[in-house]
Formats: sequence, structure tokens, C-alpha cells
Amino acid sequence: MGLRYGEKGFLVLVVTASLLAIGQGGTIVVGGSEGWRFGFNYTDWSIQNSPFYINDKLGQSYYLYST
Repeated sequence: MGLRYGEKGFLVLVVTASLLAIGQGGTIVVGGSEGWRFGFNYTDWSIQNSPFYINDKLGQSYYLYST
């Protein structure tokens, strides 16, 4: 028993979509507009901004914010 044409097409679609998702990487500013600071809950931030993928770059903002 082999795969029918519809099943083969679906399998190709799923594999292609998976490869595209893996190949994309984004740059994510850790802490968002708040930036790195003491007293910030980075666990909650990561839950709200997940999922993270291979090739994502977690960085920081180099802008100074005045309060």
C-alpha cells in the first residue's frame, strides 16, 4: 500500500511549510520597550512573546529611555 496522490501532496505541503518556518529567524528585543532592567519579570515576558524558533536572535535595545 503506497500513498495516494492527495496524501503525497499533503505530505509535501507539510514538509515545505516546516522547512520555511525553520529557515526564518527574527530579532527579538528582550524586555520589549522596557529593555533590560532589574525587577523585570523575564519569565512572564518570555511566555507572552513565545514561541521562539531556531535562528531567532534575542538581543537588547541600545536606546536610552528617560523617565
